[in-house]
Amino acid sequence: MKRFEKTRPLILAYMRLRQDNGLEPPYMSEMAQDLAMPLSTLASHLCRLEGEGVVVKRDSHRRPYMLAPENPAPGPSRAEPLSERQARVLVAVNVMTREGKGSPTFREIADALGLASTASIQYQIDRLVARGYLTRPATRKKRALALTPLGIEAITEARA
Repeated sequence: MKRFEKTRPLILAYMRLRQDNGLEPPYMSEMAQDLAMPLSTLASHLCRLEGEGVVVKRDSHRRPYMLAPENPAPGPSRAEPLSERQARVLVAVNVMTREGKGSPTFREIADALGLASTASIQYQIDRLVARGYLTRPATRKKRALALTPLGIEAITEARA
């Protein structure tokens, strides 16, 4: 944990510097060499950053190449209010996460909302992620949804 906290800013600064200067994404071996860090350590740190939603994409060669903003600005669709179904999806994700089961699957959310199809849940979650209410790391694991501060604020407003 301590090592990650020390190297996290270094990795982020390195990636931002390359991105800001228009350089192509580095291979992990090149990145490890530039940062004077063992490749295995860098790989585990990048996985942790992916879990936090910071490193969001990798190309076909597994090179990390895009950073999510640490405080994402609301998108243009933020002005429109959440639909009733989107609010219910946010509440379901929040409740199921707090129950200690981890992030729910699409099927669990559909069942909680009384819907037969997971396709509508997929659509609503994609919209909520695009609008900044939920995050989903690039790994696209089934149980990888997390509420953002904006999502928590929306739930609080919905309950009021």
